[in-house]
Amino acid sequence: MPKQTFFNLTESKRKRLMESAAIEFRQYSFNESSISHIIARAQIPRGSFYQYFEDKADLYMYYTKKIGLDYNEYLLKLLEDNKGDYFKTLRLFIKDILNEVFVGENAVFYARMMEAHDFELFRKYKHRDENGNHPHDDLFNEKIFAKVDLKSLKIDSYDEFKMLNMMLLSGGIFRTVSSGLMMQKAQGHVNLQELEANYNKMIDWLQYGVAK
Repeated sequence: MPKQTFFNLTESKRKRLMESAAIEFRQYSFNESSISHIIARAQIPRGSFYQYFEDKADLYMYYTKKIGLDYNEYLLKLLEDNKGDYFKTLRLFIKDILNEVFVGENAVFYARMMEAHDFELFRKYKHRDENGNHPHDDLFNEKIFAKVDLKSLKIDSYDEFKMLNMMLLSGGIFRTVSSGLMMQKAQGHVNLQELEANYNKMIDWLQYGVAK
């Protein structure tokens, strides 16, 4: 996480630094990216950079998590707009996530992250997260749980919901996106409709059952 000095910056300076980071991380993998490029583009001294972040990994993880937090807020809004219908919300969410990852403004960033296995940084530096958790942590799960229409689910406790949510949201969506990125790398293209259909089939099995 950034140091307090970063948050003490004016909004325009924080924005300029993060925009510079976005350009760098979209063009290069984590290992190929350069602090020198980032600070030159943002017009800040190298010494100042280390007053804001521990190192490049600190900035990279913050940038990635910031994107994820935007998705989290969007998911909560979807859930609210759909009156707490959990499964309907996830069906809408996966469609939007796939479009964002593969054709949205961050598409190149995600492709580079997967190709270079940059997501491994989150395991390596997990201790730096102030909560020691994945971005889909307990706080986020609790926010979802509070908005879900529990009358439509056979869920008796928060712990049971957390297991379901980790399976469909953290696990299911990550596997779906990862599968698409690998398909894109191997074949040069990706079938978003197929990915969406496969994810929705998993939801169907849970929602309606597998047994005849």
